[in-house]
Amino acid sequence: MNLVELITKYQSDATPEQMVKVTKIIGKFVAMHAEENDLLKLYKEIYGVVGNGHFNDFFAEAQIKKMVFEDDKDVEHRAPYYTAAKTQEIYETVKDEIRPYNQWDFAVVLNMIYSDNYNLMKKWFPEDSEEQMMDKMVDLAVNWLRDDDNPYGHCKAWGYFNH
Repeated sequence: MNLVELITKYQSDATPEQMVKVTKIIGKFVAMHAEENDLLKLYKEIYGVVGNGHFNDFFAEAQIKKMVFEDDKDVEHRAPYYTAAKTQEIYETVKDEIRPYNQWDFAVVLNMIYSDNYNLMKKWFPEDSEEQMMDKMVDLAVNWLRDDDNPYGHCKAWGYFNH
C-alpha cells in the first residue's frame, strides 16, 4: 500500500482532527527529507489545489524575491522594487479596475512589470522622474491584469507564474 492508497482508504472514516494529524505527520516527514526549493514547489502545488487561484502573502513574497534585472550599466536590481506599504497604497487606487485580483496578485505583477520593462521604459522616457516611471509601470500592470483573453481567466497572475 502506498501513501495515496492509505489516505484514500481511511479518509472517509477519519475525523477532521485526525486528518490534521495525518497532514502534520506528512509535513514533518517531508520537511526533514526535502530541499527548500522542493518544499516551495510542493506548497505551491497544494495551494494550487486548495487555494483560490490568487497569490497570498507567502507565495507573493517568494515569487517577488526571484525577480531581478540588470540596467544599462550592468547593475543588478533585485525585487521588491516598491515597499509593501507603497504597493498597498497603489493597489487601493486601482483595485476596482482589476477585480477579482487581490493586493498580492497586484504586487507580483507590478514587480514583474518593473523588472521586465525598466530598461525599455528608461529608453523611451529618459527624462521621466521615478514618480512618472512608477505611474507608467502601474498602468502597464493594470493593463496586464485586465487582459481577458489569457489562458488563465481571472487567475492570470497565479497561472502565469505557476503553470
